[in-house]
Amino acid sequence: MVPHVFAITCDAALVAAAIGPEYAAWVVDARKDDVLAGGPGDALGRAGYAKLTDVLRVPALAGLLLGHYLLFDCLARFTWDGVAPVEYWLDDVTDCSVAGGDITLCGTCYSKPGE
Repeated sequence: MVPHVFAITCDAALVAAAIGPEYAAWVVDARKDDVLAGGPGDALGRAGYAKLTDVLRVPALAGLLLGHYLLFDCLARFTWDGVAPVEYWLDDVTDCSVAGGDITLCGTCYSKPGE
């Protein structure tokens, strides 16, 4: 596999509309985990599982949510049609920035040799 760096910029409002139901379901599960663990275990929990639009305005929270918990739910909708052969495999999101109404995720992905 050949490593690559990537940067994907997307409109925060479009992301919020696309993953709203997944975020709501994830929050329900995360709150259950918090009860079992005796309290929130990450920055999203400590932020009170804020509204998605508010989460997407804070780079650290947006990066945790989009780069970790809902990575596939977010990026797959914008980068793969679900049918075409996969050309790149996401490995890690290393940075998230928020500017204006845009979110940029940066990280590492891999492709097959020669692609």
